[in-house]
Amino acid sequence: ALARSLDKLRAQSRDLARKSPIVTAATDRIVANIVGSGIKPQLTKQQMEAFLAWTDHSSVDGMNDFYGQQAQIARAVVDGGECFARSRMRTATAQGIVPLQIEVLEAEFVPIEKNEVLTNGNTVRHGIEFDAEFPTKRVAYHVWKFHPADGVFGTTGNELIRVPAEEIDHIYFQERPGQIRGEPWFTQVLDKVADLDIYMTAELLRKQTEAMFTGFLRKPTPEGGFTSEELAEIYGDSDDLGNV
Repeated sequence: ALARSLDKLRAQSRDLARKSPIVTAATDRIVANIVGSGIKPQLTKQQMEAFLAWTDHSSVDGMNDFYGQQAQIARAVVDGGECFARSRMRTATAQGIVPLQIEVLEAEFVPIEKNEVLTNGNTVRHGIEFDAEFPTKRVAYHVWKFHPADGVFGTTGNELIRVPAEEIDHIYFQERPGQIRGEPWFTQVLDKVADLDIYMTAELLRKQTEAMFTGFLRKPTPEGGFTSEELAEIYGDSDDLGNV
């Protein structure tokens, strides 16, 4: 059901998330409710020390700690419908106690248009490889080396890499049995929010235009205009009333 529309739905959802104050506020509230200050495990004292030593170094790109990654993932799931988290073992270069890092990948890293039957009998559906014997069992994900929308891939170009399923966490809300890709959470209200934004803009313009109008006190003008005595009566005495 999502195969032909998912890319468009994601683009519309993210566009509204950037431009619409309603969607932006809703997204912020949802992310805050899901993650808060960070989802923390219940561990023993020794385990917790190891966990806290790891959280500052959990990100592959070094731009976030583990709690920042949680917020990134939650936002990606709301705006784009899904997110992928790849576990990367860093034994040689690990910092801290736990030699593991997490790479957060947007939905586009796993191409929805990749569909084929492999020579080993496995089936690739929307970038996810399923077992030949157990068609619902995920065995691998086909992941772009670079984000396909970046446009700059160096001299080697972009390429799909087969990553074993045990290294990938696919985070999305499975609304239907067998649903293998996630749907943006604002799908049902995309058109309504866009219309509401247009309405709010029009209403603001109406108010701005309305504010430029002023009131006029109208008095009947006698045929031939006012005499200087009548003007003096209306506006008071003045030497430079002129003729009306």
